[in-house]
Amino acid sequence: MIPNIAGFMKTLVFGRELIRLMSEQGLFGVQENGVRFHSDTFYSAQLTLPSSAPPGPYIAQTYVFQNGEIIARKSEGFAVRKIAFERFLAQSATQYPLLYGIACVVLALFTGWLGGVLFRR
Repeated sequence: MIPNIAGFMKTLVFGRELIRLMSEQGLFGVQENGVRFHSDTFYSAQLTLPSSAPPGPYIAQTYVFQNGEIIARKSEGFAVRKIAFERFLAQSATQYPLLYGIACVVLALFTGWLGGVLFRR
């Protein structure tokens, strides 16, 4: 079977551009000294996620290098979820769109009226 060089190059370019775009948005990062070793076989890493990270599943990949070569790798999945008031708003908007829309209009009218009362000359 002959390898598809053009397809490989497209995939390579796509991957590089995806990483560049995600890095610019703060959604991708590399922490070279972010791994703490607790023993020879146990390590941990702390991730910092931006508050704008969209909810959903994520995969964290760690690589252990020794003398420039990968000696171990691990992938671990985790999920980002909305909680508390933000979750309530998101669920209200999707489960009760008419009620949510009416509440938004009432809130906008109220804040407009309140702004007029407070800043009356």
